[in-house]
Amino acid sequence: FSLAQYYHVFVDDRDPYYVCGGLQDNGNWCGPSRTNEPRGIMPGEWYTVSGGDGFFTVPVPGQPNLVYSNAQGGYFRITDVSSGQTRSIEPFPWMVGSQGQSMAQARYRFNWDAPIVISPHDPGTVYWGGNVLFRSSDYGYSWDVISPDLTTNDPAKQMDSGGEIYNDNTAAEFHTTILTIAESEVEPGVIWVGTDDGNVQITRDDGASWTNVRDRVPGLPAETWIGNIEASATEAGTAFMAVDNHRLDDFTPHLWETTDYGQSWRDLSAGLPQDDYVKVVRQHPENPDLLFVGMDRGIYASWDRGRTWIDIRGNLPRVSVRGIRIQRQYNDLVIGTHGRGAFILDDIQPMVELADALTQDMHLFEMRTVTDWEMWSRGSNLGQSAFVGENPQGGAWIQYYLSDEAAAALDDRAGVQVRITDAAGTLVREFGHRGAEAGINRAVWNLTWEGAEPIPGQQGGGGFGFFGGGGGPPAVPGTYTATVAVGETEMSTDFTLRGDPNVGASRADYEARFTASMRARDLQTQLNRMVGAITDLDGQIDGLLESIEGKELSNEGEIRGKAGEAQDALETLGAEVRRPPGSMGYRDWPRLIEQLRFVVRGIEGPQARPTDGQLEVLTEVEAAAAEHAEELTAIVNGLIAELNALLEDAPKILTDWRRMIS
Repeated sequence: FSLAQYYHVFVDDRDPYYVCGGLQDNGNWCGPSRTNEPRGIMPGEWYTVSGGDGFFTVPVPGQPNLVYSNAQGGYFRITDVSSGQTRSIEPFPWMVGSQGQSMAQARYRFNWDAPIVISPHDPGTVYWGGNVLFRSSDYGYSWDVISPDLTTNDPAKQMDSGGEIYNDNTAAEFHTTILTIAESEVEPGVIWVGTDDGNVQITRDDGASWTNVRDRVPGLPAETWIGNIEASATEAGTAFMAVDNHRLDDFTPHLWETTDYGQSWRDLSAGLPQDDYVKVVRQHPENPDLLFVGMDRGIYASWDRGRTWIDIRGNLPRVSVRGIRIQRQYNDLVIGTHGRGAFILDDIQPMVELADALTQDMHLFEMRTVTDWEMWSRGSNLGQSAFVGENPQGGAWIQYYLSDEAAAALDDRAGVQVRITDAAGTLVREFGHRGAEAGINRAVWNLTWEGAEPIPGQQGGGGFGFFGGGGGPPAVPGTYTATVAVGETEMSTDFTLRGDPNVGASRADYEARFTASMRARDLQTQLNRMVGAITDLDGQIDGLLESIEGKELSNEGEIRGKAGEAQDALETLGAEVRRPPGSMGYRDWPRLIEQLRFVVRGIEGPQARPTDGQLEVLTEVEAAAAEHAEELTAIVNGLIAELNALLEDAPKILTDWRRMIS
């Protein structure tokens, strides 16, 4: 398992997106939220952006190849991960970082963990916090100072660290510095700043004038660590503030909200554990009442804007949550922990809608765009010891809520039924979702249509793949509807299915693949029914021979002889349709069914149109299937009809086998 110690976590806008963050004593890194590797996210998928103690690792929106990052005490870089070029962009590269100086010697002071923020109004504008606020609009080639010293500038907090024998200026002790920056995405020019010595500063005119509102915050500890300010994504004057005062031996939570640009504040900490402290707060951009806080021992959520809090740790280790981000395209909750790496809670739409869901017996949540990802194993065998991150489960997630009463009334046999229909209303797939419980449930459609019918009397067998497999034709990208039925109650929601955006297949490619796959599915059903008919006829003859045992029929020898001929003919025909039972699997040459499965694997695997050769094989299999159907008809009309004639008044072999393949 991962022991990575994140200070902060960030996400970019790639598709799929990447997660970035700085690690204690291990630089700044980025890696994918998911990969096309079936085994999961391999360590080699992650890449380092810059070295040192890692902190902020901030991709530029629209240009995810450009990443701002920093290290201890004021080292600041921008890296183009496409070329590997890294530029140092400190505003004044004199006595920055951990070079042995005290803060009193430097022109500007930077925290061990100095903040980097990209403007939500202009991705080309970046803010950098020292003791003043810096701003650059040319990717760090030049900087403007847009504030006075925003800290207390207390000289007593800027002295050399260490004792009489030797100084110990490492940058970890740098003080009277900016810790957090937040620009309102609702109102340009509104910028918040919090410092490590208790100042809470705001400008409403793009830095021309600043107001320190720390005295407006009731109960704010003196000289405290203003660890995180979150400017609301929906309300101009609203911000949330997390304060970490454990360095002054205060391990209680401190969390506030303002809705009037800091003139008044509401304490939100009452419902949180009173023996733990808050590291970070985030507001959901779609539901302003939904808040998340990372604490030193886990993560909490509030659906009523901080009046009450719920522990949502789930399977997350009991660990310090230092960073929280909401990736908006995927609506994922991404967190960075200080000790167990990064985690993603995929698709938190149920959290967004939960308050409404709780007022109903049943609620079907809005579905995000579904992606049919191409999967491929491109790595070598890594053995047993390699760490592998978990990919999110593939398929379409159909998430629904059931009240206690609705769950208690579920029929154990019927359960919850899920139907998928296409834009024309055609039924694509129907399945039961077993094990539904009170609360939020997730059913998953695997993005395929119904598979071929199995061989009669056998389970499964309707799918394809190299060794048989399961599933039907892959669905074509487009609009679909998911319907969840609980008893007489049904709820539906539309959603979009898309192909892998990195493949670039056309609509015509997907349609051609689907047409060939449906053709193959129906052919598989026909062959399965034929095998079922052969098996059924052979079994009837076995039953007949057993029934005449000891009856001393005058023509028993003739009956047994004709029965043997019929069974031999059926066995020979059956061995042409599929490998005979008892064969050594693929070490025996492939018959019709196996050959069909092989070619379908090639058709259905990639998101591409079928090749001419694949379509030619389908045609050959169709012709062979029709030929074998006529051979079976000839056996029925010949040997089995002759056998029935010998039975006189005895029960006959039922020969209407074509009903099984119609």
